[in-house]
Amino acid sequence: MEHGADSKSLRIVKPDCGSEKDDHTGAMVKREQIINAVNRINFHNGRVFVTLKHRRFNSCINIAARPLPCRDENLGLQWSSQEEIGRRQLSNYEFRDFFYTDGLKKVQVAAELLRIDDEGLSLRLPEAGYDLNQRGCRRFGCYEAIRAQVVQSGLALQGWLADFNGYALAVKLSGISPEVLESLNPESPVNVLLREGDEVLLAETCRVIRLTQEQGDGSLVLAPQTGQISRFKSKEMRSVRQHLQPQPDIEFDHPFFPRRVFLRAVDISGAGLAVEEEPAHSLLMPGLVIPRASITFSQNFKIDCRVQVLSNRPDKGKKTQICGLVFLDMDVAGQMQLATILSQAQNEHSYLGVKVDLDDLWDFFFETGFIYPEKYSSIQEQREKFKKLYSRLYNDGPKISRHLIYRDRGVILGHVSMFRYYYQTWLLHHHAAVRSNQHKAGLVVMDHILRHINEVHQLSSNRMRYIACYFRPNNRFASKVFGGSVRALNNPRHCSQDEFAYFHHHGGGGELPAGWRLEESGIDDLVTLEYFYREISGGLLLEGLDLCPGGSEREAEINDEYQRLGLRRQRRFFSLRRPEGSLAALLVVNISDVGLNLSDLTNGVQVMVIDDRDFSMQMLNATLHKLAGCFENPEFSVLLFPLACAEAKKIPYDKVYQLGILDLNYISEYLKFMEGLMGSSLRLKPPLTDG
Repeated sequence: MEHGADSKSLRIVKPDCGSEKDDHTGAMVKREQIINAVNRINFHNGRVFVTLKHRRFNSCINIAARPLPCRDENLGLQWSSQEEIGRRQLSNYEFRDFFYTDGLKKVQVAAELLRIDDEGLSLRLPEAGYDLNQRGCRRFGCYEAIRAQVVQSGLALQGWLADFNGYALAVKLSGISPEVLESLNPESPVNVLLREGDEVLLAETCRVIRLTQEQGDGSLVLAPQTGQISRFKSKEMRSVRQHLQPQPDIEFDHPFFPRRVFLRAVDISGAGLAVEEEPAHSLLMPGLVIPRASITFSQNFKIDCRVQVLSNRPDKGKKTQICGLVFLDMDVAGQMQLATILSQAQNEHSYLGVKVDLDDLWDFFFETGFIYPEKYSSIQEQREKFKKLYSRLYNDGPKISRHLIYRDRGVILGHVSMFRYYYQTWLLHHHAAVRSNQHKAGLVVMDHILRHINEVHQLSSNRMRYIACYFRPNNRFASKVFGGSVRALNNPRHCSQDEFAYFHHHGGGGELPAGWRLEESGIDDLVTLEYFYREISGGLLLEGLDLCPGGSEREAEINDEYQRLGLRRQRRFFSLRRPEGSLAALLVVNISDVGLNLSDLTNGVQVMVIDDRDFSMQMLNATLHKLAGCFENPEFSVLLFPLACAEAKKIPYDKVYQLGILDLNYISEYLKFMEGLMGSSLRLKPPLTDG
C-alpha cells in the first residue's frame, strides 16, 4: 500500500521465490538492529514470517511465527498457528529466510537453520540482513474484529481489514475461489464498508490498486477515490477557524488497531478541526469515523466528541499532511466549553454559556428597557419564581438553554439567549443591548449566537433543525433581521413569517352554543390544519411548532428532558367542532414554567382558527374558559392565528406578534443576507473588534 500507488500497478499476484540475486538488495541492517527488532516484536506479542521453498517446485510459502527473546546470534521461533503447520508437510519444504516488517520497511534475514520441526525453528543470525523495500507510508496491522464488505455490481465479497494507512487499505478474503476474485472488475470502483460490530467505521467508494490470490485466500488493496469526502451539505458561510494558543490536541484510540493517537490541532472551530500528520506515518483516511475522541487542552480539561475524517491532503510547504475532521456529535456541556473558548478568541468581551450574576442581568434588562413598565407589571407578582427559573437556566448549564453576553470591565452591555421548546426548534429571544457606538454589543452578540448556531446545528444531540423568534412589528432590528430575510431568501419553505394576535384571557366566558363541542384532537385534525396552513401561508410554522401529523408522538422526549432539569413542559391539543363535526379551530395548550419567556409565549394557548364561520369573541371566550383549568392562574396569554381572523371578527387584541422561522439547512443564505444587512459591522469570517 505504498503512498501514491497507481492503479496501473494492478495485477493478480501468484507468489514465487524470485531469484537468488534479489536476496541482498537494499540497505544493510546489522545483527544488533535485528536482535533489537525481534525483541520489540516479542514485547508486543507480534510475528515474523518464515519463508519456506518447495523442494521440487519454484514456489514459496510464508508462515507466521513468534520470536522468543533473543540475547545473541541464536534466535528461536515458534509457529503462530499449529493448525497451519498441521496442514503442511514440512519435509516437502526447505528453509529459505525470514522477514519482519514494521509497516514501513521490510527486513529480510538469511539466517542459518539449526533446527525445524512442528513446534518451530532454531536459527543462527547472520552479520546483517537487508531492508528490501522502503515504503512511502507505513502500514499498520489491524484488529481482526474489523469486518469488511466489498461490493461491485451485485458482487459482494466478505473479509476483514488486514492493514491500512492514511492512503490505502488491504482487505483479506478467506476461502475465495480464483474465479470469484477474477470476476471483480479492477477498472471499476468498489464500495467498501468497514465495521466493528454494529459500528460503521468507514463506508467509501474506492479504486482497486492490487488483487492477490494465494492458496484459497484473496487480498485487495484499495484506495479512496478522492482525498476528501462531504459529510454534510456544503456551506457558503463556513465556520470561523481559530488558531488557539496554546493549541489543543486531539487524542483517541484508533478504531482499526491498538494505538493511542495524539495529534496537534492546527486550527479549530465549533464544527471541526484540522490536524497535522507525518506523511510516512499517516493514520487518517478520508471517511474514517472515530467514535470516541477527546479535544485536550490540559490533563484535566478534555472535551469528548465523535468525529469523522473529511480530508487528507499534503501541505507542500511543510511537507506534512493536513487532515480535516468534522464533529459528528458532542455533548452539550462540551459544546458550551468549546464555544466559550472560541467566542473569547474571537472577541474578548463575548461570553457564551458562562455563569452570570443574576442581579447584574436583571439590572441590565431594566437599564436597556427590555423590561418596560407594562411588562414588569405583568411579572412583578411572580418575580421570585422568575429569579429561581433564571438561576437554573443561566447557571446550572441545562441542555435546553444557551445564552451569550457581551461584558466589558464586569458590566453587561449585550445579551441574547435561546432555548429548545420544540423537538427540533430553538426559540431565539431576550436580545438586548446598551446603546453604544463604541461597543456595538447588540451586533456582536447576534453575530456570535448565529455563528454558534451555524457551527453546531448539525450535531445530533442538539436537535436543532429550526430557529424561531417571536417579535413585535415595531421592533426595528428584529423586523429587519427576520422580515428582511423572508424577502431575501424568497422561499417560505426556507424562511417564513406568520402573524398572531396576542391578548390575555382574564377568566369567565360562558358556554359554547348548542351542538358545539371541545374535545381532544385526533390525527385527522392535524391533517386538516396542515391543508389549511399550506393554503394560506405555506411557511414553516407547522414543522417549527411541531404541529404536523405525527409531531405529537415526540412530545414525551422533550417533556422528559425538561422534567430531568426540574422544569415543566407539557402540551395538549384540543379541537373545537361544529355541530356537524367539522373542525373550526385547533387549540394548543402550552404549560411551562412562568418566565421561561418573559412574554409568556410558551405558557398559554395557541388558537389556530381553520374555519371562522360563526366564530366570535364570545365563542372564543367560552372555549378558553373550558381550558382555564389547565393553568394555575386563570389569566393566561393567547396567540390567535391567523391575524386576519381577529380583525375580521373584531376580536380585540393587545399586540401583534410575528413568528419568524428559519430552516437551518439554509443558514448560509441567511448569514449572507445578514452580512449584506449589517455591512462591515457584522461579518462572520474575520474576527470582530470593538468599535
